[in-house]
Amino acid sequence: RAELNNHQPFVIENGAAIYLPANYFKQVPSDVLESDGYLVKEFVEGRDHWQSILQRQKSPPNDAFITFQEAGIKKIAEMTGLNHDQASLASERRYGEPLKWLGSEQEFDIFKKSIEQEGGKLLKGGRFVHLSGYCDKGLALRWLMDMYQSSNIERNCVSIGLGDSENDMAMLEAADYGILIKSPSHQFPAASDNIYKTQALGPKGWVEGVTNIIKKLGIKLDNKG
Repeated sequence: RAELNNHQPFVIENGAAIYLPANYFKQVPSDVLESDGYLVKEFVEGRDHWQSILQRQKSPPNDAFITFQEAGIKKIAEMTGLNHDQASLASERRYGEPLKWLGSEQEFDIFKKSIEQEGGKLLKGGRFVHLSGYCDKGLALRWLMDMYQSSNIERNCVSIGLGDSENDMAMLEAADYGILIKSPSHQFPAASDNIYKTQALGPKGWVEGVTNIIKKLGIKLDNKG
């Protein structure tokens, strides 16, 4: 985001919180917090809360998973393929704890039930499992779209969601137009028929999906498009 010089509102950690630049919207709800020049809408408890829950888990054995906190920056870099600086940024979670699952599916089912009894939620991404509260990208998208729409009453605000894994599905279903980008590492997750599935992978799939929606909306592309 910093490299792109993007100063728009942004959602973090699977919908756990939304950051609004100060003075971006004329009116904001009273339950937002101020942090580092942003107004923050929180949907779940902080990272410490979820780390304490993991520490209390007795089943499955602790060697069935490794958390980002336990892994450290060097191990995170190995697991993700990121360089040291990128892995350091990836480790800076605020509202949840990512973990690499090493156990069996049966152990995971037991673990999931135990976490849910503690008020937590496990969400499988492409490579990691994320522990946090009951939030998702769809809830965050709807909240942010309500902010945009209430600030632009004379316009019809349209949302386009893009993702490639199970933890993106709530967002894609909530968006006016959802796009599933083909992944080289896993199959498409189950999705409704109105979700567009790309044939191309990665960035080319992103371009394919967005171009398809732009044409549906009747927006003309320039010669480069």
